[in-house]
Amino acid sequence: MTGPPGYEEVRSKLLERGYLDNPLERFLLRDGDASRPRPASAALRAAAIGAPLLGLLCAVAVALANRPVVSGLDLPFLWLYFTPVAGLGLFALDLLVAISVGRLARKRGPRPGDTLRAALLVGAPTIVYLLMLWPIRRPSGRALGDLAFLALAVATTLLVAWLAGLVSVAATVGRTGRVPIRRRHLVAILALFFLPLGAGVFALHHAVGGTNDRAASPFQASASTPALLLVGIDGLDSNLLERFEPRGVLDNLMALLERSSVHPLDAGPRAEPAAVWTTLLTGMPSTEHGVVGAGSESLPGISTPLRDGGGRLPLVRTLKYLLPSRTVPTTGARRGVRTLPEIVSLAQPSLSVGGWASWPGIPPQAGGFEGYVVTDRALPKLLSGADADRDTVPESLFSRLAADFPEDRREILAALEAGAGEGGAEEDLIRESWMIDSYHWAATRKLLADDRLRAGFVYLPGLDVLRTRLRVGGVADVLARRQALDRYLSLLDGLIANVERTAPGWSLMLVADPGRQGESDAEGFLALNSPELARAACVGARMGRLDVVPLALRVLGFPLSAELPGTPVEDCLALERLPAAFEVATFGRRSTVGVEEPSPFDPDMVERLRSLGYLN
Repeated sequence: MTGPPGYEEVRSKLLERGYLDNPLERFLLRDGDASRPRPASAALRAAAIGAPLLGLLCAVAVALANRPVVSGLDLPFLWLYFTPVAGLGLFALDLLVAISVGRLARKRGPRPGDTLRAALLVGAPTIVYLLMLWPIRRPSGRALGDLAFLALAVATTLLVAWLAGLVSVAATVGRTGRVPIRRRHLVAILALFFLPLGAGVFALHHAVGGTNDRAASPFQASASTPALLLVGIDGLDSNLLERFEPRGVLDNLMALLERSSVHPLDAGPRAEPAAVWTTLLTGMPSTEHGVVGAGSESLPGISTPLRDGGGRLPLVRTLKYLLPSRTVPTTGARRGVRTLPEIVSLAQPSLSVGGWASWPGIPPQAGGFEGYVVTDRALPKLLSGADADRDTVPESLFSRLAADFPEDRREILAALEAGAGEGGAEEDLIRESWMIDSYHWAATRKLLADDRLRAGFVYLPGLDVLRTRLRVGGVADVLARRQALDRYLSLLDGLIANVERTAPGWSLMLVADPGRQGESDAEGFLALNSPELARAACVGARMGRLDVVPLALRVLGFPLSAELPGTPVEDCLALERLPAAFEVATFGRRSTVGVEEPSPFDPDMVERLRSLGYLN
């Protein structure tokens, strides 16, 4: 019985077949004194060669996708992070393919085409992955950079595929003791395959993508419809109304609903408030606007959070599971999708107070905003006495708010004390929630004095904050929780009455969402109070979160955008009093160029979000 060939015999056969004629092949196919090459050792060496190149291309793609907040100084850290991840992926793919080819060769003998098969099986997913990582949402006019990356991706894939073919040779020799005939012109054949594949994937990737600096289509908004004030109440749902309405604490709200058209609002899948309200205010899903929670993770050495590559594959998310990271607050620096107030401001001044991911305020050079923005960081800054940092639009508005804040605070606390309960743990929780809601409305009321405003949005999250803190370790006694909710709903009901009195002649759209503590069957609702445009006591069709912005635009006499997936529900509208509906191609994208994200206030904001129950 003949034993396995010795090391020298294997080496001679490899040389005879044309292998080992360059340093890379000698490095890959050597196994010391072993009689046969081991595929695992060969796969490990192949990964060590290809990983730095793959890691560099991944780092470049992610860095460009995250411009301008990721600088050139961050690139070495990204390369350092991506290289081992790329190496691990290459090793696993090379070894899996090589073992499969080796087993096949053992069954029917080695063939020249086995090396090509292995190279294609490793190279094809590699080039597809690289090109899907390339950022498509970038400023236009970067064709030269696109072509350069395509060329580098094809060249790197050729190297990786060629190395995978050699690993399959090691597996075949290890399994059969026979050296396969070398495939002539292997690299040329691979190039003929990967060039058109890469070009096709790249073209498809761009065809379904877009750019962040897309200009808005020109349009003319109607001036004949009333201005619209959208009030968002987080944590309010139909179940809560049914339980507390008989107690007489929601009389103003119930009267408003009777004078309005009301639509059930499908709560949809449970999500964090930041994601829910950004969806409600942009008319886009979170996969498009990118806001998924109150915080995000920043990798060590990288000053700001990273989006997942800018393409379509979760490379950055993988790193976040493998590396220690720090929590930073979610901001609007990356939100290229425009909110309803930003859409309105394309034609007429508007107002936004307290919305999620509204910080940093939009500087004029980054797309501008006609009207006022009081960001989600304005109140925390006023409470802490911290310096202003892009907290309002215009920036000078912050000094006015700061000057008025002591008096505003006294009035807010006085209103709370006028209906004070017995105190206790729940009293502190009520006070903080009331401060948020009442101040957001106080700032809105001040700014509504500007008669140029055409639309406004104010976010009232206090009820959701209170319900969450009462439920999660705040107040153990069920009766105390009910009394706290009873009291807070009464305060909120008075605030709603104040809203109605302050904006006479405006259409009022109240949007309620169940929030984090809503029961499984809870649903929100949308109430539209507009004597001119909406039929009172009309219960309309069920709406989804994506339908709110289209309905608001319809009520304002603005066009709809072909990019908005939702539709306006019109069954309770007086259509004869509205201008004819029309559509534009796009409202454009809010540019993020020049909007830098880091702020010295980030750690304080993270602690505030934790104290309010938004972060663990």
